[in-house]
Formats: sequence, structure tokens, C-alpha cells
Amino acid sequence: MTLPPPPPAPGIPPSGGIGAPVVTTPRPSSSGGSERTSPSRLPLIIAIALLVIGAVLLVFTGGNQLIGIVGYVLDGLALPLLVGWDVVSQRNGMKNRNFISSPRQSLLLRIIMGVGLVVALIHIWSLAFIWAEALSDMWGLH
Repeated sequence: MTLPPPPPAPGIPPSGGIGAPVVTTPRPSSSGGSERTSPSRLPLIIAIALLVIGAVLLVFTGGNQLIGIVGYVLDGLALPLLVGWDVVSQRNGMKNRNFISSPRQSLLLRIIMGVGLVVALIHIWSLAFIWAEALSDMWGLH
């Protein structure tokens, strides 16, 4: 007594012919739809706003060290963090096959960061004058 042959594997026709086409069903994407996604523009918008605020604060620093410190933090520290946010979000987006990266956005963010670092250096320079004057007054070095 012999056993009957096993049923064919899914996608293989009952004839079991070699080279027979295998029918596969399309997998749904990880986002659940077929629409294309792109990186968030939020880091770019925030970076432009911080750069403008930092540049405007240059005009109003005039002896106020708090404004100089705020300008430095906005331009010297926050802008590189926004570039990092964009890099991480684009890298994580690449896990989705419907994601379209935006190298232009990353380049623009890096340019804004470079300009922001120049503005931050000007804030540091103005803070150095404020602190040098305060120290010279304190030590009587007028």
C-alpha cells in the first residue's frame, strides 16, 4: 500500500510541473497605502524662524547679555539639533519603500546651519565685549 502524493504547495499548479509560474499576492506597504511620503518640512520651517529671530536679536543685544545668550542658544545650538532631527527622520523614513528622501531639504538645512553659526559667533563676540567690560569695571582696569 502506497501513500498518495502530498498536495501541491500554494502557488504551484496541481500538475506540479517544474518551472510553472508562481502566483504571489502583493504585500501591503508598511504605511498601509500606496501613496508616496516625504520628510517633514517642520525642521526646515523651525530653522528658518530661529535664524531670523537670532539675526533680529543681533540688533537688540546692545549691552543685554540675556539677549546675547538667547541668540547664541537659538543659532549655535538649536540649528545643529534641527539638522540632526532631519537626518534621523530621513534615515527612519527609508525603512518605508514609499518614502522619497529630500536631499535639497537637507542641503538647505545645512546652509541655514552654517549661516546660523556665523550669527552665533557674532552673539559670542558681543557677549565677550559685555563680559570684558564688566570684568574690567570689577577689577578697576579702566
